[in-house]
Order: sequence, then C-alpha cells, then structure tokens
Amino acid sequence: MVTGYLYSIPSLIFLYVTCNVQFRYEVLNELMENLLEEGEMEDADFQRKIFSNLKLCIMVHNQNKRLACRMLDLTGGFTLCLCLLSIVSFAALSFFVLTNISPKSNIRILVSLIVNIITLLILCEMSDKLYVVSTKLFENGINCPWWNWNKENRKILLIFLINASKPIRINGFNIIDANYALILRVTINIISVNTLKL
Repeated sequence: MVTGYLYSIPSLIFLYVTCNVQFRYEVLNELMENLLEEGEMEDADFQRKIFSNLKLCIMVHNQNKRLACRMLDLTGGFTLCLCLLSIVSFAALSFFVLTNISPKSNIRILVSLIVNIITLLILCEMSDKLYVVSTKLFENGINCPWWNWNKENRKILLIFLINASKPIRINGFNIIDANYALILRVTINIISVNTLKL
C-alpha cells in the first residue's frame, strides 16, 4: 500500500508541472493569435504594436522553454523509470491475469494492472498535449501576416520561429518518448508475447 502512494506522488507532481507548462504555452498561443490581425505597412502605431507584442511573445516563450527544459532535465530519469516500470509490470501482470496462475490474487493484480495502465496513459496523454500545444505555437508564427510588417518585425518573427521550431517532447533521456506510439507498441508486444505463451 505504501509503495502505491510513493508511486503516485511523483506522478502527481509531474502531472502538475506538465499542466503548468501546457497552460503557459496556451497563453502564448493566444498572444500569437493577437498578431494575426492585418494592418497597414505604413502605419507606425501598428508596427510599434506588433513590435511590442513580438517582444512579449519572445520573452514569454523563452521563460516557457526554460521551465520546460528544467522540467525535462529533472524528470528525465523519472520518465524513463515510469515508462519502463509501467511496461514491465503491464506485461507481467497481464500474463498472470491471462494465465490464471493465482486466481485468489487476481483482483489485487488486476487493480495493480489498472493503476499501471492509467499512469502510463496519463503520462502519454500529457506528453502528446504538450507536443500539440508547442507545435501550434510554431504554426501560429507561420500564419502571421508578416508581409504587412516592417523589416525589423520580420527579423523578430524569424528569431521567434527559429526558437519555436522544435516542439517539446517528454522523454526519458532521449531513450523513450512518452506518446501514444509507445502505448501501441507495448500493447502489441504484450499481446503477441501472451498469445505465444498461452
């Protein structure tokens, strides 16, 4: 019982930090959508407004990227361990449930299996949401009406696009990416192994 709590506390902290980073990126996406309005190239007030909004977007994006990189550095080992433990326990527990080795303890094993599946699903869901939000930021930058902007604003937009071109991925030291492809591969491998053993 105690190990269940110890297993869930880092998961909840990781979930909180990931939701915080995702929220920050959604706010930044709204800031970028404010740049989509069209204006005259000769209008100095419009160009100053675009300049100040772009500077704000770059500043917020740098803060978000620093926080995300710090989060990924701190949780790289946790993500790797969580993915590997979930995969191994998912495989072992599904084998025990499918083969009825110990019918008396199947309920406890099934509950543990459900907790592992939910933990892995939450991790992969948060990773995919963060990837989509950070990719949308780059797409919003591409869709800006840069042809109505002066040369200085175009340069700032290019700097922003270079910084936003790499979306955020939650991974364990670049070994395992936590995404839905991981869940599909694990499920296919476990089903094939359990089919061979049955």
